[in-house]
Amino acid sequence: MSSDSGKESRQETNYLGLGMGVGMLFGAALGIVYGIVLDNMAFMSIGVGGGLAIGLSIGAGLEARKKEKEQ
Repeated sequence: MSSDSGKESRQETNYLGLGMGVGMLFGAALGIVYGIVLDNMAFMSIGVGGGLAIGLSIGAGLEARKKEKEQ
């Protein structure tokens, strides 16, 4: 965090955004596969939700690793 405000800086939130972007791409691909295999494209939402969860965990892990290196 910056010393003059309680808000996070742009670089600290960058990893979370990167993880969400990767998760959205992975989730969309996974959802398309689910939709084709199960012959119901409504299952695409399961893939996108799962991808977002994976992406958030990747981004949070990268952010935690960066904070460990700073200390």
